[in-house]
Amino acid sequence: MWSVPDRSILSLSTSSLPDGATLVTFKDVTDRFRIETALRDRNEGLEAADRLKSDFIKHVSYELRTPLNTILGFSEHLASGVPGALNPQQDEYVQAIVAGGNTLRAWSTTFSTWHWWNPARCGWSWNALILPN
Repeated sequence: MWSVPDRSILSLSTSSLPDGATLVTFKDVTDRFRIETALRDRNEGLEAADRLKSDFIKHVSYELRTPLNTILGFSEHLASGVPGALNPQQDEYVQAIVAGGNTLRAWSTTFSTWHWWNPARCGWSWNALILPN
């Protein structure tokens, strides 16, 4: 590939002719080169965005699970009755904390698995889907 002063990009090819001469051809590949460069830049941007998304989800999941595990552990300990008996209203509150914490833990687990899910990694593609009538 050669770049010329007007910023065009040329591809050079040579062919031997039967009489011993050489045929030299130039082909303007500027548009193809610019499109390939734009696609490469776009792909790098998408990959960076995907890494950022994954890092964000992992960080949020970690930041959520750490205090959640403490809350669940302490509330389950209170519910067990080991520290002492709870009155009915306290028991109701503790059970609500445990139930809410378990729901939040399940949601957090689901959320944290999204960081690795990518249709391309599963062999899927986003082609048009034609459904029968």
